[in-house]
Amino acid sequence: MFIQQLEGSWFKHPFWRKKFVLIDPRQLRDLQCSDIDGVIIDTEKGRDVVVEASEVPLERPVPRVLRPARFQQHSLGPVRTLPSAPAQPTAPFAPAVRREFGKALRVVGRTEMAVSRVFLESRLGKAVNVKRVEPVVEEVFQSLQENPHAFGGLMRCRDGVPTVYRHAMAVSALMISLAMRMKLAPREIRLAGMAGLMMDIGLGHLPESIQCPDGPLTTDARQDPHHIVLGYDILRAAEGLPEEIMQVCLNHHERMDGSGYPAGLGAASIDRFSRMAGICDSFDNLISFDGNGEALDPARALQVLADAQAQYDTDILAAFIESVGTYPVGSVVELRSGHLAMVVNGDPDGTDLPIVRTFYDLLSQRRVQGETVNLRHCYGQDRIVGIGNLSGLELDNMEALREAVMAEALKA
Repeated sequence: MFIQQLEGSWFKHPFWRKKFVLIDPRQLRDLQCSDIDGVIIDTEKGRDVVVEASEVPLERPVPRVLRPARFQQHSLGPVRTLPSAPAQPTAPFAPAVRREFGKALRVVGRTEMAVSRVFLESRLGKAVNVKRVEPVVEEVFQSLQENPHAFGGLMRCRDGVPTVYRHAMAVSALMISLAMRMKLAPREIRLAGMAGLMMDIGLGHLPESIQCPDGPLTTDARQDPHHIVLGYDILRAAEGLPEEIMQVCLNHHERMDGSGYPAGLGAASIDRFSRMAGICDSFDNLISFDGNGEALDPARALQVLADAQAQYDTDILAAFIESVGTYPVGSVVELRSGHLAMVVNGDPDGTDLPIVRTFYDLLSQRRVQGETVNLRHCYGQDRIVGIGNLSGLELDNMEALREAVMAEALKA
């Protein structure tokens, strides 16, 4: 059966997509038990429900609308699950991977426009429109489904000053990836993504002396507790926003050891989504350039989080590191061959064998024409020996360098 559309809020059903082929009886049961207003199916693209002859109209409309009470009276009949194709090894940035990154880049552009519009309307005093935000989270999720490292990697490898909007998108992607790694239910994954997107909406309402929404996400703005209360009040005024998301806005700066703010809560009082958000938010802040031009390498930022693990839920932190990899996309690493390289795509089967792009020869102390290396399939000819040390090297602008290296990898 081809589901053309599920009517009603996405918080009322357990499916990520509103348009998909339903072939699993368990999906049918989930659909029947959901609280949606109706289902629209396309009988030209899939099977119809089993109906009595007297119910069949002379000219059946396509698509067809099913309402819950009527839908539960019918069954799909026998169904079969389509076999999945065996996984095939791929070369570094094979055409399929390039397409995934290309799609992710387009998603980045669309979601940044949508998020900036929501934040701008909020600054103008309009209530947050939940239905406008839902597709943003869904698009990010779909991108992560195709390649779990593409969207977040592109966010880390784009030149320019990070904005409140880009931080919201990055944290949303990190929250979705973490929720998937933790094997949370579909509704919980949605909530995690929405919470990451909306929890810092109060930053756009701070005085311009502290924060310009279109400029750097400064340290002063990040640490100003007023944005928490402002954000909570804004989200509370929105219709249809779950309480869990408002709690994340209120608690994502709280820490397990009680050192956080605004209330100094301890571990027993911090909900799971807020614990997740605290890690994702801290990571993106550590790797983002602020008004002082300071940012950590993504791999080194993970070390900082690990060193401060008393502040975080250790199980969730371990899952977070697994979700982004020991060497996240954008990390600079030193190879056994004597080259510096940037991680340009994660390893789907592990955390220590990503795809990298070389850009600097430590022996000759010069920038070199890069080579893309899949460390999982290079038969041990090269490997990572540690995080790259860039001190003393003539590499002025790391933001521009990351974007350039990523562009080279995608073209090669």
